[in-house]
Amino acid sequence: MTEIYKKDYYYVLRPFNYDFEEQVDFLQNILENDEVVLFGYKLYDFDLSNSDELLDENLKRYYESMIDLIDTTISSEELKEKNDKADFLNGKAEFLNEEWILDHTPKMRNEPLTTWVKPETKEEFIRALKITTIDHEFMCVFIKENHDFNTYRIGIKLVEGDESNELIIVENKNGTFLNDVLPRLKKIYKNIEIKEE
Repeated sequence: MTEIYKKDYYYVLRPFNYDFEEQVDFLQNILENDEVVLFGYKLYDFDLSNSDELLDENLKRYYESMIDLIDTTISSEELKEKNDKADFLNGKAEFLNEEWILDHTPKMRNEPLTTWVKPETKEEFIRALKITTIDHEFMCVFIKENHDFNTYRIGIKLVEGDESNELIIVENKNGTFLNDVLPRLKKIYKNIEIKEE
């Protein structure tokens, strides 16, 4: 049975053990009409300015540098897959930043650069999830179309819990979860209530 727990400044939905298509359906069910979902993909060991004008050029340079580091024994199929992944991330990138919004621990270090990609079709949602899910974890934000990144409504991060996967939900403004997200969750999970832990 799925339950919601209130933590210090975020909510935990657990268990959350769904395949990629079910995860997309879930996310689309809590998405508002004028919003898009942006999936985050961390670009470790890459340093650049935060200028959005440099987004395409710097992402291209990053992915090219990653492909240059590939072992020469890699198969042509694996190389094509890496190139396709880089093309998808670069083509769907909306923001490039170092925002610390989804981790449920206080910021202790510099956050790696993150590219935020915007899928538009269900197939792109599934592909974005597959690409951005690393070690069974992904993160995304819900934001109104054509708005600044810091205006996101909620941030979501899938993490591995002690007994099952858990969905961490962080609200950007107090009351967003109770007023906007919880009513949508109650349509998915009948009789769900918030518990204190």
